[in-house]
Amino acid sequence: MKVRWDALNNAALARIQELEDASARLGEFNDNVRDLKNVLNRCEDKLQATGDNKDPKILQVCHNSNAINNLTIAINVKLVNDKIK
Repeated sequence: MKVRWDALNNAALARIQELEDASARLGEFNDNVRDLKNVLNRCEDKLQATGDNKDPKILQVCHNSNAINNLTIAINVKLVNDKIK
């Protein structure tokens, strides 16, 4: 009986650790989403400030920032999904 109880307890502790790790990764993911939102807001503000929403330089800066942040989020999503599985 004690052996079965210890095995169950160890399995529960391992699962708790996995869930805590996933929670930490989700926190990082949420931080990255917040950062992306801030970048998008800055791009939107720049576009509105110029009055010309077709300025190629501003659009390129916004595109590069968004691409980097999207890549970061995609990596974090994969890490979270891999850890939860």
